[in-house]
Order: sequence, then structure tokens, then C-alpha cells
Amino acid sequence: MLWEVVCGDTAAQEAERLGIVRRGQAGVARLTPKSGFKGKFIRVHGTIQCHGCRTHIPFEEEFWIGLFGGGSEVVCHSCGNRLSIGQSSKTLGGAEVLFIYVMPMTEQYGQRLDPIELSVTQIDGEDVGATKQRGTTAAEYREGQMVSCEKCGKQVRVQFQKKGTIAIADPQALQTTALRCQDCGFITCYSCASASVQLMLVCPSCKGLGGPSFFPG
Repeated sequence: MLWEVVCGDTAAQEAERLGIVRRGQAGVARLTPKSGFKGKFIRVHGTIQCHGCRTHIPFEEEFWIGLFGGGSEVVCHSCGNRLSIGQSSKTLGGAEVLFIYVMPMTEQYGQRLDPIELSVTQIDGEDVGATKQRGTTAAEYREGQMVSCEKCGKQVRVQFQKKGTIAIADPQALQTTALRCQDCGFITCYSCASASVQLMLVCPSCKGLGGPSFFPG
């Protein structure tokens, strides 16, 4: 793997310290190259959680190493909010570190606004297991809520499982059920979690074997 990826509050604190964006105003990811990376630009896949309706929005963006400023914008397909994607490069410890940040551009009248969460899932076609400091816990979701798979963007439904109980799921129903990694909190659909040759479900983000499960109730 050519990159170390950190998302969430840890990355946001560092971005604020370096004067890139203020903590709490943007979702932030820090990408640090490891030995072997010689390119000038990278293509990044990931998801952005809307600050209004909390829908996960898949994105694909090309970032040029060494540049600073805005890149593009995305639109939430659920509520219509617009968000801007920017980048900033900093030389830290002799390496050119890339910070990706997402800020709100619009909001719907009367919406409760939450922090934007940014997740990186692929860099140049290589899956990454980002170190995440996730702001949304399972307790902040509700039974039956529709969320997006953070890998493919498919709409799936939240289902809780009480601690100490055994869930018996209909294979057909699993196709529309949201699974949450018990290790890193990544939300995935059954198809993405079962895409590996492993006999157990595998988290598409942290690669945790057996991590994806029903939301803990």
C-alpha cells in the first residue's frame, strides 16, 4: 500500500493547526505517501456524509500533489445540498502530505446541521483501510433508516440486533440490509461485504474479517 490514510477528527485537528480549515467546518482526510509513490496526481474514491440529511454520497476525484484550493462540488441526491471538495498539500517530515477537505455550500431551510464525515475507500484503484475517528455512532441511527453503502452507494436499511441475541436473516432481505463494521464503523451492503473469497463477511474499509454485522441495539 502506497498511502497512509487518516480521516475524521484527528485529521481535522491537524488541518486546523496547519491553517488549512477550521475544525468543525469541514470533513477532512489526510493522505501521506509511503516510499514508492512517484506520481504527481492521484484518483481518489470515497464517500461524504451530508451535513443535512446524513446520506452517504459517493465521490471520485483527481487530486494534484502540490496544489492548494477548491476542486469540484458534489450534490446530495437525497436533499439537494451542495458541498465543495478542496485540497491542500503540506511538506511534513520530508514528504508531501495531501489534505482533502469537504465544506458545505448550501443547506435546506430548517435542517439540523451535523458535521460532515469524509471517508476514503480507494486511491488509484487500491483499496485502503483508513484510520477513522468516526463521529456517528450506531446509537445515532434509527431502525428502518435508509443509508448508503460507503463502498458502492447502494441504498440499504438499518436493522438493529439486541446484544446477546442471534439473528436469523433471510438471504433475500440481506440484500437490502445495512451492515456496520464493528471494528471501524464503516457502513456497507451485503454484496460489498461478501465480495471477498473469505467464508466470513469482510469490511471493505479496514479489511476486518467478520466485522460487518447488524447495528448493535
